[in-house]
Amino acid sequence: MSPMPTTVSSGCVLERRVVRGCTVVTLSGDLDLGATSTLHRLLTSSSSATNPHVVIDLGLVDFMDCSALGTFVWAHRRAKNAGGCLRIVNAQPGPAKLLAASGLSEVFCLYSTLGAATGQICLMRPHSR
Repeated sequence: MSPMPTTVSSGCVLERRVVRGCTVVTLSGDLDLGATSTLHRLLTSSSSATNPHVVIDLGLVDFMDCSALGTFVWAHRRAKNAGGCLRIVNAQPGPAKLLAASGLSEVFCLYSTLGAATGQICLMRPHSR
């Protein structure tokens, strides 16, 4: 049974689960300033995860602003300090453009499939897989 969705301003956290040891957070809608406190809480490694990697699935996110990016940077630093990385999967055109324009597409590990994003190997190199 999936956990109940958590409302995040005009966006929503559809699910937070562990896949192949990685904490996967599936988001939807618009991610803006109103989402940051909830995202801070949810974008940490789950206590049941076996590794410190955090995967953010943006497949259903239509819009995000710089405050969401700032939260992703925070989560990236936290995961990196724990020996993992922040992995982003399924970035839609709007969020992908913001990641590219901000230069963060060169910082985060970007993937096109959840299977690749939850793989054990991460070269910690800033390129799309």
